[in-house]
Amino acid sequence: MSTVYETSPAIPSQDLLERNAAYAKGHKPKLGQHNWGNFSKNAIITCMDCRLHPNKQLGLADHDTTIIRNAGGNISEVVDPFTLIYTGVRSSLALFRT
Repeated sequence: MSTVYETSPAIPSQDLLERNAAYAKGHKPKLGQHNWGNFSKNAIITCMDCRLHPNKQLGLADHDTTIIRNAGGNISEVVDPFTLIYTGVRSSLALFRT
């Protein structure tokens, strides 16, 4: 069974630096304690595999949900009542790869 991954053409390094500079000009970082209450009330817990794109797989926009990534997608390390209460998460979904 072969797997086909999406590929894109190589982008020269200078082009990447210019793209980053353009992004940085308009970026407004969300820093500080006042932003901790702005988390989505939904969370997806998944592993750190960069091939997984939960938002894309589930048809969600970038900030529709909080993505929590950890080694192996082990939810026992992540689903801590304190963490969930502190971030305001009310529902979660574990998304594993096989």
